[in-house]
Formats: sequence, structure tokens, C-alpha cells
Amino acid sequence: MTAPQARIVIADDAAFMRTVLRETLSREGFEVVAEGVDGLQAVSLYQSHKPDLIILDITMPNLDGRQALGQIVAADPQARCVMCSAVGQEKIIRETLLAGARDYLIKPFENSQVVATVRRALLERPDRPNSVLEELVAWYDLGELVTRHGLASATEIAAIRDIVKAGGGPKNLYAGLIDKGLATPEDLDGFLAEGHRDVSLAYFLLKGKLLSMEQLRCCLVMMRKSGKLLADTLVEQGFCVADQVGEIAKRVPPYQKPAPATSP
Repeated sequence: MTAPQARIVIADDAAFMRTVLRETLSREGFEVVAEGVDGLQAVSLYQSHKPDLIILDITMPNLDGRQALGQIVAADPQARCVMCSAVGQEKIIRETLLAGARDYLIKPFENSQVVATVRRALLERPDRPNSVLEELVAWYDLGELVTRHGLASATEIAAIRDIVKAGGGPKNLYAGLIDKGLATPEDLDGFLAEGHRDVSLAYFLLKGKLLSMEQLRCCLVMMRKSGKLLADTLVEQGFCVADQVGEIAKRVPPYQKPAPATSP
């Protein structure tokens, strides 16, 4: 029997939502070690179980998700928290991401989106210096970019990945999206160039300590709704000034499309 990928606590006052999240995560090999119905239970369960990640609903009785997040992060600054709510107000998203949440899921969401979010939120670890870059690259996974631009749903992306994994069909997600008629090569090459530019810009800003990971995650979540580029979002959110971003962007090397694989 293989070990679970990670231990997770779910806190949501809706029993149906807890069931959906538990079943979705369990199917993917995660272990849901406890469930809470309010913010007070969330804090208590985090303290007693020390999970790898906790999912917090925003609107809960006794102590809401924002207050629970604050208490959890205050006690454990390395806590991995993912917020989950039907409330998608920019003010709340910004507040929770800057307070230390790793991501923000807006209901209703697709099951595959939950899985991708949890996996990405688990990547960054203080004992692995390269894990920050791994998380950054994961935010710009081709499937994430295609979903962000509205060409395919998270479920469609997951289905193509399953086909690729099974073999006998397209060799990768790029080819699968084209085969399904969901995107053109021009679309995908443009998205990859966009990802290269944004990842490079973010890396230089983080390395120069001109941007925090909390600010970056805030921008990345905001970009799902706006569809804007990272440079514009950084300035909009007040994390950087336009001249500063422009100067650093000049250091980004041009995107080079990978050469197609050739048969031996």
C-alpha cells in the first residue's frame, strides 16, 4: 500500500461541500485526516493534526475563514492554507492571499481544479530552496494558461492528460489540445511565450526581494479573473511601479520554442 500524498484538513460548514472535497482528494491519493464545521474547529484541528494543508471556507460560523487563517498562520507561518468560497470579491481574495493563503478557490469549481490547486500549494517548502521556482512554474503550466484564457475547462484538460498518460494517443497536452480542436499551435505558442515572460519577470522580482511570494500569489489569483498579464497586475495592485517592472522586463531573455522531437 502506497503512502498518501499529503494529509489534509477540510473546514466548511456545508456537509455536501466537505463530502465533495473529501471524495475528490481521496481519489487522488490524499488523506483527509479531519473535517471541521466552523473556524474554531479548523484552528483546533490544525493544531492537533499538523496537516500538510488545510482548506478553509470563508463563510463559517463562530470564526470565519479569514479569522481562522490568521490564527493558523500566526501559530505556524509555514502553514499551507487554501481558501474556498462562493464569495469572489477582490478585497477578500487580496486580504487572504496577503495574509498567507496559498490559493483561493471560487465555488462552484471543477474537481480537477481542486486537485491541481492542492498539488501546487504543496510544492513550496522552506527546506527545498528550488521549490519556490517549482511552484512558480506550476502556476504557468500549459493547462493553467489554457484554462485562464477560456479555451478549455479544467475537466477537459484533466481528460486530455489522462489520455496522454494512457498512451496510444497524443504524446503531450500540447498535441492533445490541438487534436481536440480546443486550441491552435499559434494559441499555445503564444501562451507559452506569455508564461516564459511572466515566470522570468516574477523570478527576477523575487530574487531581488522586490516582491514577496504572498504578493505574487495574490496577483496570480487575480489574473484568473482579469485575464491580464503579470506586469499589469503587479502595477494595478500597487506591488511595483511601472518603471521598475519595465526595467526588469528588459532582462527577460526572448522565448525560444522547443525544437520538435525527431525519431532516431
